[in-house]
Amino acid sequence: MSSGQDFILDTDASDFATGSVLSQIQDGNEKPIAYFSKTMSKQERRYCITRKELLAVVQSVKHFHHYLYGTRFLIRTDHAALKWLMSFKHPEGQTARWLEILGTYTFEISHRPGRFHGNADGLSRRPCSDDCQHCTRTETGDIDRDGPMEFKTHKWKREEKTDQVMAATEVTGPWTGKPRKQNKSLQFLQVQNHPGLGTEMDQSRTES
Repeated sequence: MSSGQDFILDTDASDFATGSVLSQIQDGNEKPIAYFSKTMSKQERRYCITRKELLAVVQSVKHFHHYLYGTRFLIRTDHAALKWLMSFKHPEGQTARWLEILGTYTFEISHRPGRFHGNADGLSRRPCSDDCQHCTRTETGDIDRDGPMEFKTHKWKREEKTDQVMAATEVTGPWTGKPRKQNKSLQFLQVQNHPGLGTEMDQSRTES
C-alpha cells in the first residue's frame, strides 16, 4: 500500500450476499473499525461472479462514503479480475454507472488470496435477510444498553414467567407522587445496585 493510504476496504461476495470490512492503519498496525453486510436481491443473485464482486465493491464504498470520500484508500478483493477494474474498455449499462460512481474516489485495488480473505468472506455469507428481527435486536442491543429503558407491561408479564428476579417483582404502574406498593425484593435490588439509593428514596418520600 502506498504511503498516505490509511484505510483498507476488504470486500467479498457470495451467492446471496455481499460483505466488507473497513480497517485503518493505527500506529503501523491494521485494525478493523467497521463492518458491512447486505443480502442480494433475487435479480442480483443471478449476476455472474465478477459482477457480484463488483457489486460488493460499489455497495461497500457507498456505505463507507463518509470515511472514504476525499481520502486515498486500498480495496482488497479475492477476485483477481477486479484488479483491472478501472481498465475495463467500453463499459456499458450498469457497469458503466458503477465505474462512474467509483471514479469519484481515489483508491488502488489489490488481489488477496481467498485463504487470507476470511474477514470479508464471512460477512458475505450472512444467511438471513436485511429485515431479520434477530439481527436487528443483536446489532442494536449494545448501543442501547446504557440508554433509557422502556418496560411494557405485557412484555414484563411474559418474561417474569422464566426470570427469577422479575418473578419476585411487582408492577404497580406509573409513579403518582405517593408511595405505592412495592415488593421488598425489588427494593433490595435497587439498594444493592445503586449505593445510597435507599437513603435517597427515604428522603424523597419524606419530602413528598
